[in-house]
Amino acid sequence: MGAQLHRDERGTPRTVAALAVALGIGIVSSLAAGFASATSPAAGEAEPGLVRAALAEPRELGRGTLRFFGMRVYEAVLWAAGAPRAVTPEQVMAPLDRDLVLELVYATSLSGARIAERSDQEIGRQPDRGSAAERANWLARMRAIFPDVRAGDRITGIYRVGGPTQFLLNDKPLGEVNDPAFGRAFFGIWLDPRTSEPALREALLRGLVAGAAAGARAADSPVSAPAR
Repeated sequence: MGAQLHRDERGTPRTVAALAVALGIGIVSSLAAGFASATSPAAGEAEPGLVRAALAEPRELGRGTLRFFGMRVYEAVLWAAGAPRAVTPEQVMAPLDRDLVLELVYATSLSGARIAERSDQEIGRQPDRGSAAERANWLARMRAIFPDVRAGDRITGIYRVGGPTQFLLNDKPLGEVNDPAFGRAFFGIWLDPRTSEPALREALLRGLVAGAAAGARAADSPVSAPAR
């Protein structure tokens, strides 16, 4: 799930270490083999019942595709709870004030160990990155939870404000990290303004941005006096 492409042995045809952010970014794949296309349904459409179970009145905030040199790594879709409403620009900058579901449908194979390690590096970029002891514990949990994935696999992360962060692979539970600080740091990989993939963040938060614009227009609109 995430956001920065990291290349090893730049310019060689043998190895590309692609994006290693959280559940989706830590990929070492052969250029000769190329990137496979995802064969499962599109993200956000594969199992709407799962989203409904995790969120009250779920709505899609946005979706985007992560690409590396034009090749698709995964499609991501972000869901939030509650009906659409006007939000402030401040809420767009800090969207982790609500329960969220992030789904990734992969278009290539990823190593679970690499995913965990790169996720830890990306969490280290976040303002809420935790202490050294917390980070060590989070990394151990991610190594235990994150599986190797293949093209077509779907990983779902469920963020609950003040609660645990849960992970599923193709709708089957993988495990959880019962530390609210981890949830903020992990989802911040995609949603914090300092993410390494700002274009993907913008796509995922499109629904909030639209709500902020609507709220600004409403605030600027003159109030008409009642007719007499």
